[in-house]
Amino acid sequence: MTPTPSQRDITRAVLKLHGRTYAEELNIPLAQNKPQPLFALFCATILFSTRISADIAVSAARALRQAGWTTPQKMAKSTWRQRTDVLNHSGYARYDESTSEAFGEDCRMLLECYDGDLRQLREAAQRNPQEERKLLMEFKRIGDVGANIFLREAQVAWPELMPFADDRALESARKLGLPDNTRGLAKLVNKRDFARLVAGLVRVSLAEDFDEVKTRADNSKFTEEKTMPKAWSKKDEDQYEHIKDSAKESGKSTDRAEEIAARTVNKQRRKEGRTSNKTSQGTGNPNHSLEDRSKKELYNLAKERDIEGRSKMDKSELVKALRKK
Repeated sequence: MTPTPSQRDITRAVLKLHGRTYAEELNIPLAQNKPQPLFALFCATILFSTRISADIAVSAARALRQAGWTTPQKMAKSTWRQRTDVLNHSGYARYDESTSEAFGEDCRMLLECYDGDLRQLREAAQRNPQEERKLLMEFKRIGDVGANIFLREAQVAWPELMPFADDRALESARKLGLPDNTRGLAKLVNKRDFARLVAGLVRVSLAEDFDEVKTRADNSKFTEEKTMPKAWSKKDEDQYEHIKDSAKESGKSTDRAEEIAARTVNKQRRKEGRTSNKTSQGTGNPNHSLEDRSKKELYNLAKERDIEGRSKMDKSELVKALRKK
């Protein structure tokens, strides 16, 4: 069944409000599928598996990396007391001692069974998601919830897991009026954004932001310059997604990436005479720097972004305000 426009709006709202994986929040380059990033996810999974807030778990994961325990070999060489102190100081006080013990045992098991490389676990499971889950759950601190967390995040590196969404994400989707199955959710976004959508749904649930997401979706005013109009062809939509993904990979925010992609596609449509709007919207070429645009174009862009005091700014002030926004 083709997703309804309201589902598209809700999906955009989820991505804009909470659209990042926990690996992205922790600056873990999972897509590389290398031992060190996978181990960082493994440690984060152990921390997230206890009944403690996600923010505290993130803080603790950062603290472990700052302590230099970035490989199972280094973690295994640390003492129980050292790990306990780091966890305690990071705010992970309630489960610091038991989690410190779990890190010691699970790292030894990871070294003994897989030479410290989680890619060997993947191969031992023959890249079968069910077997991968089973082997993950053999570690002391990784239960069903922990396995869900690891697999949910790891799908960006292990394609056999895609699309993966756990029960919490699916229940969140149901409450928002989105498909409550993985394949239905996968139709709402491109492949690169699926893990972000699932993580976003989990974050919405944790923050109880259901009403906020619906409000943002209801209030969204997606003009031709900010979203894919119904008049666009499948080729236009594919080009839009490609440009948006490239912009996001270069460090642009989701909003900015969408704007760049839409403007680029609309410019091409105007050249081909496929739209009645033959002129630009007056904010300049998005591929040009702010300094290369006219004051009028900068003013229009500031107006679009609702920057206060824009009418009294000179060109340099407009550039500065736009960069801050």
